[in-house]
Formats: sequence, C-alpha cells, structure tokens
Amino acid sequence: NAGELNEHQHLQGKLRLTLNNGDALNTDMLIMSIGVRPENTLAQNADLELGAFGGISVNEHLQTSDPYIYAVGDAVEDPDFITGKPSFVPLAGPANRQGRMAADNMLGRKESYQGTQGTAIVKIFDLAVASVGKNEKLLKRDNIAYEKVYV
Repeated sequence: NAGELNEHQHLQGKLRLTLNNGDALNTDMLIMSIGVRPENTLAQNADLELGAFGGISVNEHLQTSDPYIYAVGDAVEDPDFITGKPSFVPLAGPANRQGRMAADNMLGRKESYQGTQGTAIVKIFDLAVASVGKNEKLLKRDNIAYEKVYV
C-alpha cells in the first residue's frame, strides 16, 4: 500500500507525485480512480435504514424501511447477483431497470429486483479492459468456488 496521493507538481514534462507516506513517484501520466459514494442525506433525514456501504437499504420491491418510500440507482444497496448479500453497484443500466420497476410497483405491480451483476469497462488509448461479476479477491474472501480466464 503506497499511501494516498498527497500533492503533485509538474517537473520538466514529468509529474512528480508525493504520497502521504512520504514516497515520491515521477511519471508521465496520472490516472485517478476515486470511486463513488451514495448521497444519502435525504434518506438519513427521513430516518431510513442505511446499509454497510452507506446506501439506502431496499427490499426486492425497491421499498425502503418505510414501505411508502422507494429508492433506486446510485443511492441504494441491492442484493449481489451471486451471493444475495447487500452490495453497492452504481451503474446506469441497473438504475434504469430499478426506476422502471419501482414505478410499476408503486402503481400496484409486484415485480422483484433480482440483484446487480456489476460490470466495468475502461478504455485507455487502444486498450480496453472489462469485467463482470465478482473478482477473485472477493470470491476467495466469501469462500466461493470459481474459475478464471485470461483472454
């Protein structure tokens, strides 16, 4: 663990990064991937139940701890597709499906959201990398049998 980025400065076409632990790195490029946190202020003010990741807890019908309030998208924790345990996967596709399903459920239907299978894709210049589902580290942690493939 190299530590967090503390400061950066430009030096003759290079970028010098100083980490919180005192280490310094000279590089041509810096890519920061800082993640997403759910905005839950409104949910906290409404005394709704929050999950371990800070997202709003919802049931399979996307109802919060108050059955008259529904929540979807980047603010919710929904069941992991593989384990069924609460997870936080802020993606547009699942948010869209959840929104449509919550609207249907508000109008009397009883559709159930089956969980999110996280997908990630990044393209850097000509290289594209993608993943879907749980990674090896998480599968090992949860003691789930798996196979891996490099393509």
